[in-house]
Order: sequence, then C-alpha cells, then structure tokens
Amino acid sequence: MSVSSSSSSTSQQLGYLNTAQTLSALLGTTDTALSSLESSQPISISGLSSGINSSEIVAELMKVAAQPQAELQAQLNSASTVLATYQSLSSDIATLQSVSDTLESPSGWQAWIPNSTTPDASATVGSGAIGGSISFSVDQLAQADSMISSGSVSSESTQITSGPLLVAVGGGGLGIGTLASSNLSIGNHTIAVTQASSGASLAASSALGSSTTITKGSNDTIDYSLDGGTTVQTLTIAAGTYTPAQLAAAVQSASGGNLAASANSTGELVLTTTAQGSGASLEVTSGGDANSTLGFSTTSNSIGTSGADGVVTVDGVANTVTNYTGSPVTLNGANGSTVTATVSGPLVVGSLTAAEVNTGNGSLQSVVSAINSSGIGITASAVTTGQGQYNLSLQSNSSGAANTINIDPGAFSGAGQLVTVTSAQNAQVTVGTGPGAFQVTNDSNTISGLMQGVTIDLQAADPSQETTISLQPDGQTMASTIQTLVTAANQLITDLNAATQFAQSSPSSTSPTIGPLLGDPTAEGLLQSALSAMSGAIGVNSSGSAGALGITMNSDGTLSFDSAKFAAAYDANPTAVANTFTSGGTSSSPLMSFYESSDATAPGTYQVNVTQAASQATDTSSLTAGAVTTAETLTIASGTSTATYTTTANETYAQVAAGLNQALAKANVAVNAEVVNGALQLTSMAYGSSASFSVTSTATGTGTTGLANSPNASQTYTGTDVQGTIDGKAATGTGQLLLGATGSAAQGLLVDVNATASQLAAQSGGTLSGSVTYSPGMAQALAHVAYAAGNPANGTLVSAISGEQSQMTGLQQQITAWNPILQAQQVQLQDEYNAMETSLAALKSTQSYLNQFMNLSSSSSSGSSSGGG
Repeated sequence: MSVSSSSSSTSQQLGYLNTAQTLSALLGTTDTALSSLESSQPISISGLSSGINSSEIVAELMKVAAQPQAELQAQLNSASTVLATYQSLSSDIATLQSVSDTLESPSGWQAWIPNSTTPDASATVGSGAIGGSISFSVDQLAQADSMISSGSVSSESTQITSGPLLVAVGGGGLGIGTLASSNLSIGNHTIAVTQASSGASLAASSALGSSTTITKGSNDTIDYSLDGGTTVQTLTIAAGTYTPAQLAAAVQSASGGNLAASANSTGELVLTTTAQGSGASLEVTSGGDANSTLGFSTTSNSIGTSGADGVVTVDGVANTVTNYTGSPVTLNGANGSTVTATVSGPLVVGSLTAAEVNTGNGSLQSVVSAINSSGIGITASAVTTGQGQYNLSLQSNSSGAANTINIDPGAFSGAGQLVTVTSAQNAQVTVGTGPGAFQVTNDSNTISGLMQGVTIDLQAADPSQETTISLQPDGQTMASTIQTLVTAANQLITDLNAATQFAQSSPSSTSPTIGPLLGDPTAEGLLQSALSAMSGAIGVNSSGSAGALGITMNSDGTLSFDSAKFAAAYDANPTAVANTFTSGGTSSSPLMSFYESSDATAPGTYQVNVTQAASQATDTSSLTAGAVTTAETLTIASGTSTATYTTTANETYAQVAAGLNQALAKANVAVNAEVVNGALQLTSMAYGSSASFSVTSTATGTGTTGLANSPNASQTYTGTDVQGTIDGKAATGTGQLLLGATGSAAQGLLVDVNATASQLAAQSGGTLSGSVTYSPGMAQALAHVAYAAGNPANGTLVSAISGEQSQMTGLQQQITAWNPILQAQQVQLQDEYNAMETSLAALKSTQSYLNQFMNLSSSSSSGSSSGGG
C-alpha cells in the first residue's frame, strides 16, 4: 500500500492532513464528492462546520492586536485638540495685536471734532491731527479759467474756424499767456521753460533790525531808477513800526507794482524789479531819506544786478526770450514749425503739454469735439445763449492761477474773440490780524497744512469776517476704540482661562472639567504675561487711578470698561489719557532721548554707549573774501531734486547764500546755505549717510564762491550715521537714530542721539554713556505680549503650533505604519480559522464516507453469508 499527497493544498501548507485524498489512496478508490471538495478553495463561512463564530473571535483578537495603534490614535486626537486650541489663541493674539497697534502711538489718538465759527470754511480731520485752533479770513476762492466767444452762431454746424488749433492748460504757472502755431504736426508738443527769467535785484548792505520805525517826512522815501533810465522815481513808505517782513511788504506796496521786496535769510532788504530780462536794471539813488534806515547808505551797493532772460524750448528747440512787454514772441520748433506766444509774467522753469488739434470742417461742433478729445485738460461746450444762438465755451478742468487756458483768442473768426468769464485764480486766506499775519494761497479751495492733520474746505470769501477752526476732543469715538481693545484682551483671557482650567463642572459632579492646555507652559506663560501687562498698566498713571478712565480688572483677569467715564476723562485731558496707552521713555543723558519703540521691544532700562556722533553733509568754502568777483552757476543736487543758482560779480556771500536758499527751497533740495566764519557753507538739513548732496560749478578758484574744487566736476558730500551699542549689542545707526539689535530685548527701540562730534570727544574715552528707560503704556504692553507669542520668527505660540504639528505628523506616520501589519495579522487569523473549518468539514465528510463504507461492507458480508448458505 502506497500513500501519496499533494504539496499544493492550502491546508497542507498550513500543516493540515488532506483526509479525503489519504483515504482514497488507502482504499484504492476515487470519490468524486471528496475530490470536488478538495479541489475548491477553503470555505470562509464562520462556524459552518465547527459551530464556532470565528469572525467574532477574529474581530476580538484584532482589537487586542490593534491596541498600540489605538493608543497612537488617542494621542493624535489629543494633539489635534491642543493644536486647535493653540490656533484659536493665535487668532486672539492677532486680533489683540492689531487693535493694540492702532493705540500704541500718538497717531492712533486722532479723535477730534472740528468746529467752525462761520460758514466760510469747514474742516475735516485726518492723520496726525494734534488739536488746537487757527483763525483766518477767506480773501478769495479758487477759480478755474473759463472763456466764451463774444459772438454766436445759429447752428452747431456753422463754421467758426479753419485749420488746426493749438490748445494747452498751465501756461500761467510758467509765465506763458496766449499760444498760436504754424506748421506744427497734429498731436502733442512739449513747451518748456528751461531757464527762468528774473528781474534786476539789489540787496541792502546791512540787515534790518527786528523792529524798524518809519516816520513821515523823516525816513520814509526811497529814490530809484529803472532800466538804466535817467528818470528818478520816489516811493513813500507809510509811517509805522515794522518787522522786517512787514517793512518789505510796505516798500513793495509803495512802489506801485514796479518792485518786489523781501527780507532775506540774513535780514537784508532785497528789492527786485517786476520787469524781467537782461534789459531790466535797478539803482537806488541818493535822494531818498530812508536809505540809511534800510541799509542802502553807500554808493557801492546802490546799483543792483541786471535781470536775466528766460529760455523756452518747443519740442527741444531752445529760444532765448528777451521781450517781456506783452507783445507776441516767436518761438521756433522742430522742422520749421513756430509757436507764437505772449509772456504773461516772469518765466518759471517747468513744462506743459500743448495739443495741435485737427478741427475738421471747422464747425462749432467739430471744434468742441476736437478739444475734448485732446485730453489736454479743457472742457469745450456749445452753449445756448438764446433762441438759435450758440457760443463756444472753454473751461479749465483744474482751478488755480497756474491752470490758465492757453489758446489764440482770435482763432475763431466765425464766433468772435474769446473773452474771459472767470479768471484763473488761487484761493487765498489771511491768517491772523496782528503784526505777524500772513497769507496762504492754494490752487484749490481745499487747503492742507495750516493745521497739522486738518484739511480746511473754503466755502465762501469774506475778507472782513474772521473764521476760527478748532478741534475738540472726541471722547465718544475714542471710547469705542478702547472698547475694541478691551474686548480683544478679554477674549484672549477668557480663552486662556478655559484652556488651562481645572474645575468641577457642578457641585455634585465627581469628574472635573480639565482644559486641553492645563499645565502647558506656553499657555500658562501667555496668560501670566497678558495679566501682568494689564495689571501693570492699570496701576496709577498720569490720569490718576484706572477707575478714572473707567477700566477695572475683574477677579478672573478680564476687564470691565465704563465708556462714559472714559469719554469724560478724555474730553477733559486727552493727552494725559493717551499717555496711559502709548509708549514713552526717559533718558539719563540730555544728549540722548527715547524716540520710538516697536511691538518687539521689551520694557526695561537699557545701557546706551555712543562711539560716533551723526553729522550732516557739509561743503565749506576755503575762501573768505566776503564777495564774489567771478560769476558762476552752481548746481546742487540731492536725490531726484536739483537746484541751480547763478552768481554775479560783486555779490556778497550773504547775498549768494540768500539766493541759493531761495533756489534750494523752490526745487525742494533739503540743503541750507549760510555764511559761517566768513566762508560760504552748504549743509544738508538731515543727518547721516543718506543725507548727501552734490555740488557742481562752472567756475572755481579765487573770486568764486569756492564751493567747488574743479570746474564742471560734480563732488558729493555725505554725512555720517551715529554708531554705538544698546544693551551691550551693536546697534544700527541711521542719521541720529540708534536702533536696538534684532533678536535682543531692545529690538525696535530707537534712541535719538543729538550729541555732536565735539560733545562726544569731551566724554570720558570719547564715548557717550547713558541709559534709556522704556515704559510701555497699556496698548503697547499688550502689543508686546502679542508679538512675543505670535511673531513668525520665534513667537512662543507659533513655536508651540509648529511643534504640535510636527508631533501630529509623526503620530500619523506611526498609525499608518500599523495598517499593513494589522491587515496581515487579520488575513493570517482568517486563513487559520478557514483551514480549521475546511479540515472539520473534510473529517465530517470522511466520517460520512466511512459510515457509508461500513454500511456497504456490512451489507455485502450479510449478502455473502446468505448466498453461501
């Protein structure tokens, strides 16, 4: 008897006996039922043969196997809750910092109510307002230039002109009046004044006193002649006592329009002819009795400099203008084109864009369309002035004396001459009524700068009526802002309390309520910092106790706020209330002071050591002759601004400095000219390496200003930045400001060091040492807490969120790694139970087969016995 077995059976692979095949081999028979059972896959029906619920057993075994993964999942869920809590606190922090930042500096305390005593003007409050009041009268309102044709036509299709037309806006600001053209191409053209014209100028030899008395018949006349003429004219100054500026105004008024007068930066009276150009000259003769009083006492300073001609370009082609009488001037352009212009005043450096427009068929309608399509800043209209009557109307789109309409008024033969409806003019107000009263002009009726942070809107002109604009504190508005701060602080404290709590949910409860961040150092530290910032700021301050401001702290650390009490306190003393919230500081040295802080700056006292003082950029002449004998043109440039000034022979250094300052101020070059120790000196107004300027001169050497070393060569002068340390760490110097190092407790702290190099040298070891104590107000203190927690670089809350996210990533990776392990275990268990069920089924089948076999054998034996008998 042989026994064979198959190694391909799954049950055999698992170590189980294939009973059907074994019995078949032993008996030498083939049972199709058994063969069929063996050839099929194991049946995976739980308990089919054994009656055991193997699926439930496998499930329970898998629960045990998955316990490590479940523990990891629980840790992940807990970390997710912590992360969500962190992120909620991060949102609270961001809101608190945003609100705090609006109140941490004086710029956030701009709640003012503007009041006006008359309807002539109103005001709106903007950034930087600091309160106060100002009184003025509205002399005139700004107007836009407008013109209308003196004649009318019966239809808009009626021809009123022929050929192209040159139109522009803005010539009034350059000193250019009417414009006409010949052979200009259609399109835009640039007309520019590249050199200004000037009148003859004469400066007194000595400065005026702070107060000068003019007495009738004693010292009230000046005799002068103009343009080289022999006719002597006399001006008589009104009697009175004057400041230098007032006296200059009185002289100018007495000249009847012949002269402009001013007091220069060194106090001398300067007379300038209103007539322009090289043909203008001025001489103060000896006949006037006010000469000595005004500083014109010597023959050497009685003759002024000649005027200067202006240069005007048309599309880059230069033209020197010598005619300032109002007669037409021909300006050459490119390719044989010309522009005929009139000069309406002194030529001033600048440019305008003029448009040569195609008027089509020359009809009124076509002219209106052509001008409006040019985009030049003029609105043209065909206005109805009566039944069947149409006139051409032109209006500048911008108001102000500079924005005149520049056109040939006789260009419209079909509609008559253009006549002025309203003249372009600036708004003008006179501030004050006393000796120091002054005038302010503006091209629109909206004036800024009279009061810091306030825009004044002029409504009506009434020179006889004084208007006072004043700012009253707006406590209600500021109370709303403070309420926002209190709400943001309370939200943070409430959420922190909930996150770190350990409390019974009810008296009868045996399980306490535990916050997700109980014992968490980040949350506990943030809570303590916030409470400390608020409790420290709510102590006694410049307004008295916190109760005086309506702010109190509750037992849970949150704040209560009485807005009515705060508003009353703010209205009574806005500066003191604001100081409670804004940052401030003190210094132990008069040569340094607290300037500013940031959210990153920690409160405290910082040692400051200054090793280099800041300086201005300075150009000092090596010459001390006191006057120039050789004319030169000086060009001073700083940044994108450039100023030029041309000296004349016999001009004193003081006169040169005055002329330079006028040119520098007009060109917005932040440089000042003065005479120091007998020499001319140029000094930047700002300090530091960024406060640089360059000087170029057409002439150098003896007889010049000596401000340049080589002719036509630019030389740059640069200041130095302050250098030193704050809190023992190297600070960054910008001008006179020293900035605390990034990453240090002094980060964002700005210290203003006003020590000079000589003052620094006088200190021990050449180093200025002192301390600056920074004390944040409530808003700044809360902003610092928010910054320490939420700044992206190293904020405690940001770091905690990053750490939690990293931990969650690691946990998720571990959980994922368990999945294939558990799946394999589940498959193995299921296969083992399937194999058991298969083996049991096979045994049962074998049992049935044996029973059948035994029954068959028994029957066969019985039959044989019967047959044999």
